[in-house]
Amino acid sequence: DQANAMASGSLGSLLGDQLGISAEQAEGGLGGIFDLAKNQLSSEDFESLAAAVPGVSGYLDKARSLGLLDQPITSSADLTKALGGLGLSPETIEQFLPAAVEAIGMVGGDQARALLGPLLGG
Repeated sequence: DQANAMASGSLGSLLGDQLGISAEQAEGGLGGIFDLAKNQLSSEDFESLAAAVPGVSGYLDKARSLGLLDQPITSSADLTKALGGLGLSPETIEQFLPAAVEAIGMVGGDQARALLGPLLGG
């Protein structure tokens, strides 16, 4: 079930399966989302997000290794551009962002969802 899949830290594979993208693309995209959060939230809010969601630093590392963080992601436009660089279509990106917020919220709870939603227009 979804909650157990989330608890095991497989956000990337869950989102990949849901959207028909690779786990690597999904993990890179999650890293992009967390970089946006790191650049937009207060350090306290980002620390509470990172504490609530297992593996945030791993997702950031994955995004960095895929070249997504060569430029800091400071806006939703930067994030969309980075996700496009992963080979995601505009349609997939439109589905990815709310699905990612939902998945992160399932793991990190309402606080994580509340912190990320406004950054991603959700």
